[in-house]
Amino acid sequence: MGSQPIRAWAGQAGAAYQFLDVASKPRVFAQFDYASGNSNPAQSKSHTTFDTIYPTAHDRFGIADLFGWQNIESVRAGATVEPHRRLTFTVQGLDDWAADALDSIYNTSGGAIVANKTDHGRHVGAEIDGYSWYELNRHFNLGGGIGYFGGGQFLTNVTTSHSYRYYYFALNFKDNGNK
Repeated sequence: MGSQPIRAWAGQAGAAYQFLDVASKPRVFAQFDYASGNSNPAQSKSHTTFDTIYPTAHDRFGIADLFGWQNIESVRAGATVEPHRRLTFTVQGLDDWAADALDSIYNTSGGAIVANKTDHGRHVGAEIDGYSWYELNRHFNLGGGIGYFGGGQFLTNVTTSHSYRYYYFALNFKDNGNK
């Protein structure tokens, strides 16, 4: 990054289990994501904020897509049920923390959206999401959901707006390459 050496890293771990012998085939999942930040951006001799080369974090940090994979620790857990082979319902909760309190929080394209110039804490906030998908046919899916994010200490001390509600509806086309 300029003349600074880059010493950034990220990691992810997750587990899921699906109960195939149970009606509606419930699936439970948990995930942990970490991307390094910079503990002192103004005076650092090396760049330690992880930079996502091809940024996309859709659903990695909730369906509201508020944050990218930079300077963040996120714990996610949830469950999906499939009452019909073409219909799924998912609910998940996330708890987000800044990896380093003095670095910024970044959006999904890598831009800094909130800077914490003094240490007001690391807790960014928590999100709860609910969404569903219905497969109309082999090429089209309908989906919709709601997400709610409530800001933690990091956001409530440095911004005026720190809770968000997100609704969405989607029509998804998928082409399997068959002609």
